[in-house]
Amino acid sequence: MLDSQKSQMGAGLIEVLVAILLLGVGLLGLAGLQTQSLKYNNEAYLRSRATILAQDMADRLRANRDVAITNTSLYTFKLTDTPGSNLTLCDSSNCSPQQLAQYDFAQWRGEISADLPDGKGALEPLAKGSSVDWQDYKITISYTLQQGGQGNGQAVTLTYIARI
Repeated sequence: MLDSQKSQMGAGLIEVLVAILLLGVGLLGLAGLQTQSLKYNNEAYLRSRATILAQDMADRLRANRDVAITNTSLYTFKLTDTPGSNLTLCDSSNCSPQQLAQYDFAQWRGEISADLPDGKGALEPLAKGSSVDWQDYKITISYTLQQGGQGNGQAVTLTYIARI
């Protein structure tokens, strides 16, 4: 054998090992990007659901507009409030404005708790002038982002303003 051939022995194996190492690092980076993508997609989904649920309450207010404007105390709910236990089903029977407000709240809170982790909603009328024929409401939706499948997540609170 020639001297130059002896010095080249094993060089191809080192090149293959370096290529495998670079491929492994690249695949680990790709897996990290995929994990982050799933996390951000989930956060975007939850934010979209919260926005849709806020719009749902605004539509409920518009459906009962006269009461929502003249008797704002019926549509005032805090994050800690819970719907009453003896609700009248307004889908199948006639309801008073107060019963309809409670029914709307119960339906809305049920949807929030079903769609958002630890989801809660609040509704608060904002001050208005005496000569206007509309009412602004602040709709607040709160939920928890679960991080890594653990119970201690980040609290998210979104606030929307709806003019009725």
